Amino acid sequence: MIDLNTDISAPGYTPTDRQREQIALRDRTCVFPWCSQPARRCDLDHTIPFDHAAAAEGRPQPGPTITSNLGALCRRHHRLKTSGRWRVSQPSHGVF
Repeated sequence: MIDLNTDISAPGYTPTDRQREQIALRDRTCVFPWCSQPARRCDLDHTIPFDHAAAAEGRPQPGPTITSNLGALCRRHHRLKTSGRWRVSQPSHGVF
C-alpha cells in the first residue's frame, strides 16, 4: 500500500518504481494545465531542479528526489519547462 500523503525519497537523481507509482496515483495526469496525458506515460520531473554537482561540492541538495519535489509531465510539457518557456511550482505536496 502507498500512502499518497507521505514523502518517498531516493538517494540519487533517478526516481524509484515506488515513487513513480505514488506520483501516478497522486497526479493521475500531466500537471500542465488542461493536459490529459495519463501520469503513467509521463516523465517524472523535479519541481526544484536536482543539482548534480551539489554532493561533490559538499553542498546540500536543493532539488532532492522526493515525491514532494516530483511531478508528472508529459514529454511535450517537460521539454517546454526545460527550455524555460514555462515554469512550475509545487507549493505543497501534489499541488501545482
